[in-house]
Amino acid sequence: MSAAPTRPQFRVLPATEKDCPGMARVEVLSFSDVVNEPQENSIVRIMLGPPTEQCIEVRTKNFIDRFRTHPATRIWKAVVDDENEADGEKIVACGLWKFFTTPEKIPEWKDITEWPLEVSPDACNEFAGAITEMRRKYMDNKSYGFLEILGTLPEYRGCGIASAMVKVGLEQAKEEGLKEFWINASIDAEGLYRKYGFKQVDAVKRDISKYGGVGNSNIMGMWMAFDSSMSPPVYT
Repeated sequence: MSAAPTRPQFRVLPATEKDCPGMARVEVLSFSDVVNEPQENSIVRIMLGPPTEQCIEVRTKNFIDRFRTHPATRIWKAVVDDENEADGEKIVACGLWKFFTTPEKIPEWKDITEWPLEVSPDACNEFAGAITEMRRKYMDNKSYGFLEILGTLPEYRGCGIASAMVKVGLEQAKEEGLKEFWINASIDAEGLYRKYGFKQVDAVKRDISKYGGVGNSNIMGMWMAFDSSMSPPVYT
C-alpha cells in the first residue's frame, strides 16, 4: 500500500504590500482553474480570459491600491517554505476581507467604461453589477465582514489552506466586534463556506452564451452570523 501524500506545512500570516505580486499571481491562477464546473461555464474565466503576466500585473496594482486607500481591508497570506524563492517562502493562498466596523452605505452599481484587461467588458459590468446589487440588497447600512477574495494555487488545494484562511479572518473579525458576514460564492467554494455556517440567501444566475460561454453561471450570496439566534437577512 502506497503512503498517503504528505500535506505541505503552511503558515497563515498577515500580508504586506510587498506580497502583492505573489498574491496577485495566486488570485489569477486560482480563479482561472475551476473544478466543479466546465471552464466554458466559468464567468471569471470569461471576464478575465486565460492567465497572463499582464493580468497579474494589473491585479498586483489592485492589491496595492487596497492597502493604500481602503482602510476596511484585511489581507492574509498562506506560505510554504521554498528555497527557490528570494525570501525562502512561497505564497500559495491569499484571503482579502473587508471589515466594516461602522455601518457601510453600499452605492448603487454604475457600469465601468474602461476595463484594463478583461475579454468582455459587458460581461464584467453585468456580473460585477449583479453581485454588488445582491450584496447591497441584504447588507446595506450594516456593520459586517465581507470576504471579497479567497484563492489557493491549484496544486495546493485539498490541504486545508483555504479553510485556515477563512478561520483566521473570522477570528480577527470577532476580535473587532463584527457579528455578520457576507460572501459571494462560486460552486467550487460553497461546501467550504457551509462548514463555517454560511447559508445561501440569494444567487445571481446569468446565461453566458452571449459572451462565448455555455449555459448558465451561478454566483451565490451567502450569509453567516456568530449569533445563532439571528435570522438570515430578508430583502423587502
